[in-house]
Amino acid sequence: MELNEAGHKVYCFDAAAALPSNMDNARGEIYLIRRLLSQDLEVARVTRQTPSGARSPAAKWRKVNNVHGFTFHAAYLSKQAAARRKRDDLLYTASYRWRNLILFKCFASWKDIWTTKFRTMAKPSRRLNALYPGNTGLRNLGNTCYMNAALQSLSHVTLLKNAVMSASTVGPPGALLWELKHVMQRLWSGKYAALSPDAILAVVWQTFPTLAGFKQQDCDELLRHLLDSMRSGAASVVDPPLARCFVDALFEGVVVRTITCNRCMHESSTNEMFLGVLSVDIPTPHRVHAGRRRRVATAHCSMIDCLATTFAAESLQRDAQYFCSNCDAKQDAVKLTQLGAAPPVIIFHVNRTGWTADGEPDKIPTHVAFPERGLDLSMIMAAPPRTSTVYDLDAAIVHEGRTLTQGHYTAYANNALGGAGWFHFNDHRVHKCTWKDVASAQAYLLVYSQRQTNSQPRPHGSQCCEASVRATHGAMDSG
Repeated sequence: MELNEAGHKVYCFDAAAALPSNMDNARGEIYLIRRLLSQDLEVARVTRQTPSGARSPAAKWRKVNNVHGFTFHAAYLSKQAAARRKRDDLLYTASYRWRNLILFKCFASWKDIWTTKFRTMAKPSRRLNALYPGNTGLRNLGNTCYMNAALQSLSHVTLLKNAVMSASTVGPPGALLWELKHVMQRLWSGKYAALSPDAILAVVWQTFPTLAGFKQQDCDELLRHLLDSMRSGAASVVDPPLARCFVDALFEGVVVRTITCNRCMHESSTNEMFLGVLSVDIPTPHRVHAGRRRRVATAHCSMIDCLATTFAAESLQRDAQYFCSNCDAKQDAVKLTQLGAAPPVIIFHVNRTGWTADGEPDKIPTHVAFPERGLDLSMIMAAPPRTSTVYDLDAAIVHEGRTLTQGHYTAYANNALGGAGWFHFNDHRVHKCTWKDVASAQAYLLVYSQRQTNSQPRPHGSQCCEASVRATHGAMDSG
């Protein structure tokens, strides 16, 4: 590739004419690109379109699934099929890397010409890296966008990523925790533009049979299953056995429910443990629609509104009276729900299940405003906490679609490495974005991490100019 200084034009030479056939780089990527061109393949054609709007090579396999059932799973996850997808990943990465290196070099040359007023053209002073750790996409293997969004979100929780990747023992190969560590290592290696998560998909199907197959699943359900299975796997390798595993240390919290009798003021409390995921409700005025064809306009609400609704005092009267053991009779009472202990990492599930006037389930489209930094949970704590109640956002999972059973999952995540900022993960496509893009999304799951009392708030992504320029290549990927 050459840039003409006088005409300001870019010329591209034929690879076969410019490079001998025996020349290649250390990664063997020139050979891969030659192969890609010789087969007349574009990266966009390596994968196929799925009903969810993502791309997948699984279209031809789904027909077999309807007939042969489990045989389909074995064939799709066979070594031969996995090898083909791995080869496609290498082709995609090679094309992605070289395309963006050329764009970077072109931009650097143009910038140099502009700053020197077209007097000279110099090569870039430093080596440009087209790939950035943590910005690797995950290919959609056939309506697996729900899993991709969950994995990207978990891998961008710094506390969890550090715990998983530094764990010396994560179980035998093929165990869920082992596969999760393997995926995180590859996502943060900075060597891949996209990966095919074959192995962890097979483990998910084997561990959770209800999620097997190429139907869209609930990302909230998968996250709950993953955390529970991770806890079981981590607890089995903890030494000593009675020690608390890192999954419990990061995600275990306590909800306290207290019922007070209105007559004798006797209190009865119960503690309910939860692991990571905590559901919050959208305020009642936004939960009722006039019908599918006459959808009423819904106002905005905030996470504070959702927390206030979820943890509001509930009056127990009439048919819902409480049996007071002190009075030995049913009495009117007040039920109060609070957080007894807030874990270092909380995943808020925004409950978007509503009902039409006909009594049918429907998705609530209300926009829930959520903060990037400084979500304070002190208002819902049962007692003054010993640790910080302020949380900062790590990731947000979005469900795009008009109904709860159909649509497409994507994730927004904050890459804390070098303050790179926010990125949008849409299966194998990764794009740099701003906080405004994240804040305008219709959040379904929000991943927050506890701010340490002796630490300062992390810098806003938009303030990290150098890292943002370095990562801008994500926006250049046309998918």
